[in-house]
Parts: sequence; structure tokens; C-alpha cells
Amino acid sequence: MKLEKAYSLDIKKNIAASEADTKYVRGEVSSKFAFTCPGKNCDAQVTCANLDRPKNKRKRDPYYKIVGEHSKSCDIHEDIEPTKKRKTVREDIYSDSDEYYDHAVRLDVRPPSSKRPDDEASQGEDIDLEVKGKPSTTDEGGKRKIQPSRRLSSLVSAFRNNEPLTLQVPDEGTMSIQDFFVEIDGQDIESLEDSYRVYYGKGWINKNEKGYSVRFNNSLKYNELVVRPSFFIPLALVEASSYRKFQLSTLDKLANKIPKDIYILCETGPRPHGDYINFWLDGLEYMEYQL
Repeated sequence: MKLEKAYSLDIKKNIAASEADTKYVRGEVSSKFAFTCPGKNCDAQVTCANLDRPKNKRKRDPYYKIVGEHSKSCDIHEDIEPTKKRKTVREDIYSDSDEYYDHAVRLDVRPPSSKRPDDEASQGEDIDLEVKGKPSTTDEGGKRKIQPSRRLSSLVSAFRNNEPLTLQVPDEGTMSIQDFFVEIDGQDIESLEDSYRVYYGKGWINKNEKGYSVRFNNSLKYNELVVRPSFFIPLALVEASSYRKFQLSTLDKLANKIPKDIYILCETGPRPHGDYINFWLDGLEYMEYQL
């Protein structure tokens, strides 16, 4: 979810991303990570994406991205739940400003609930989606153009097979699939892009009373902190999913000491949280694993 305002831990009030941009230049805001949800009684983490990126290198102005769990009493959380339920099959992560590229494929991150019954059996197959956009994106007959789209599982297969695939990244343009996949290998997290990327590496799935934690083998760093990054799969997310590969019985079997190839699609990169560095999982359609 995008926020108009977030709570600044530095200046102790809710501010817009444009104001955070100004105050960051002045040194009044310390980091793009120094924000939380503006909702009452809620401290869900928020990243102000692109805040630390020089203006001449930005592809998009700073914006807020929630990357943490809301408290149960959060009024912001209550407001966005009905919006989530109103999502349609054709709704995606692209906006009207994303142009049509006939040589590129788009990312398909539709939630399982919006898929047709036979979709689950063909998660890795290419699909075609109508393209959002300006009137210029229509063909001579006035019909909306169709652009191929792939799910994460299909992108992972293409990457592993070294296919010469070009992706259209929301608000960024096009890039090769090799540049879109980022191996976790000791990078400073402040050097990572605040744009959709797939982060990957060897990792382990572990079960606890609230769900499943996934920890990568290689480390990332932030200032003096050097740790192996992780992300969390809430139990409720698994129970509500129709994905066969994410059923409780399947994940229970995977929660062992054998490493897997883990892939996570993120709109913004990882962020520090105390002694940890965490990725935020937007949904099971944003994760893939290979044995």
C-alpha cells in the first residue's frame, strides 16, 4: 500500500514524502528507513523509497511503502482491507504511465484469489494481459493492446535457463532479466535499488508458531550491521492461499536443514530492523523456491 503520509521517527510527526525529501537534504531526517505507519497505536515499518537517491538518478520521486505488520487496532489497516477485497482480475502493479513495449514482458503478481480454477496448474506458463495506458497504447482498430506477462515462477525458470528475456519494470522502463535478478552477496543495502527486483540465494525455511521464517545463507550489511537477511511467511497467508506448493503440509516438509534456492520479488529492497535485515513479503505470489 502507498501512503500519503508516514510518521517520522526523527521529527516525531506525520509528513508527506515530498516533505521528507526536503528534510532529508537538510539533515532533519536521517534515513529512508526512519518511518512508521501513521495509524494510531501502530508501529509498522515504512520505507521512504528513493529518499537517499540523488535527484538526477531517480526514476521516480520518493514515496512511502509499508514493509511491516500493522497492529490489530491500526485504523489505516482497517481502511485498506476493503480496498484489497475489491481488487479485480485485471488489476496489476503497472500504472497508466507505463508505456507499451512489444518486445518486453510484464510481471504478473495477481493474488491466487483472482485466478481462474485452472490457473494454479499453469502457474509457470506465459499469459497475456490487456495493457493499461494512454490512448496511444491502442492499435489501429481501437482495441487495447495485449502484452505478455509472466509469473515469478516462470521468470525464475527463464533466469535459470539464461533466456534472453526483456522485462518491463513498473515506473522504470525495460531491462534484461539478468539485471532484474540480484544475488544476495554481501552488498550494502543502501546500494540496492528502490524498485522491483528479485533477490535470490541459498536459504532455509524454518517453522514457528506464527508461520515460517526464511533465512538466506549469504549476508547483507547496513552500517556496522552484517547479518544474513530473512523474511517471514505468516501462517494466515499460507492458510488462505490456493497455491499447492505453499500448502501447510508442503512447507512443513520443507522446514528442514536442507538449503533451497529462494527467490523473493520486492518493490523496495531489504531494510534494517534492530539486529536484523529483513525483506517484506507482499504475498505468496512474490516468492518462489527451487529444491
